[in-house]
Amino acid sequence: ESHKYINPEQCAAILKVIRRYTSRDLYSTPNIPQKMLTNSVRACVAAPEAEILALIDSTIFDDAKNSLLIGNSGIYMNNPWQGNSPGRKFIPYDDFIDMPVRQDGWFGVSVGGVSFSTSACSMPGNKIIELLQDIQQEIQKTPKQVTDKPGTLQGTGFIFASGGFVATNYHVVSARRNIRVYFPKADREFAA
Repeated sequence: ESHKYINPEQCAAILKVIRRYTSRDLYSTPNIPQKMLTNSVRACVAAPEAEILALIDSTIFDDAKNSLLIGNSGIYMNNPWQGNSPGRKFIPYDDFIDMPVRQDGWFGVSVGGVSFSTSACSMPGNKIIELLQDIQQEIQKTPKQVTDKPGTLQGTGFIFASGGFVATNYHVVSARRNIRVYFPKADREFAA
C-alpha cells in the first residue's frame, strides 16, 4: 500500500472542515483521547508516520476499535466482522477525491464501495457523508501537492534537564507518533 502525504496547508484546511462538525463520537487533533487514538491506529493499521487529523468512533464502549481515521495520506477504516466491509481498509486521497460517498443501508456509509459501519456511532450517517464530501471538495480546491514523505513540523524547544528532557509547543508534537529531535550545531538527531 502506498502513501502520499498532503502538505501541511491542506491538513490545516481539512482540520478547519472537520471542526465545523460536532458529535460525541467525532474527535479532531489535538483533542483525540490517547487511548482511543492508540486503539484506532492499531486496529486500522495506520502508517507509522501518518498524522491523524480526526477520529470517528463507532463502538458501544468508546474504545475506537471500530472507527474511521482521517489522516494526512487518506482515510482508514476498521469495521466489525459482521459489517458490509469487515476488517481494515485504507483509501488514499488520490483515490478518495473521485469516489462517490453515500448511504449504505441503514447503518453504513459507503466510500467508493467500501462501507463504514455506523451502527454504534452517535454521528448520523448523513453528517459523516457531508463531512467526507466536504473533505473531498477541500482537497480538490487546493493545488495538488502530495509527497511520498510525511510533512515535517519544525519548532523550537529547549533542553531543561540533564536526562535529555526537551520542552516544545504541543502543536509541534500532537498527533505524531514518530518524533525526532535534531541538534544542528552537533549535527545529531535523536528519537524522542
